[in-house]
Amino acid sequence: MPVKSVPITLDDGKTYHLRFATPNLCLLEREFAIPLQGLGEKLKEGNVGLNMNLQLLWAGLQRVDKEGEFREDNLTLNKVKSLVNPAKLAEVMGAVSTALMEALNPTADIEKNVTRPKKAESGTGKNT
Repeated sequence: MPVKSVPITLDDGKTYHLRFATPNLCLLEREFAIPLQGLGEKLKEGNVGLNMNLQLLWAGLQRVDKEGEFREDNLTLNKVKSLVNPAKLAEVMGAVSTALMEALNPTADIEKNVTRPKKAESGTGKNT
């Protein structure tokens, strides 16, 4: 199942698609020099500064070509930093968080929408 992307509009007015496929996750591990599990723990603790948040955004915007190499026309980290309005940082980080959850827990959305059978009323044989 392909990793879903999350649309986000940055200060240049363009809509980009955040996606954390395997190459993006490997890039994060390399950039932060910590395993993905350690990164997840930092995120859960809220122990993430502005620079790390922008690096997460940057990594989620990177795309690969047919050979699996990162494309040369990808945005640089400095360009990404220039495209984020500090007033919209919470919105941007919400999109990053959603994209990471799509990658790391793709069934969460499915589980929320599952219709479970109703329980039968005790002794009646009828569903409630």
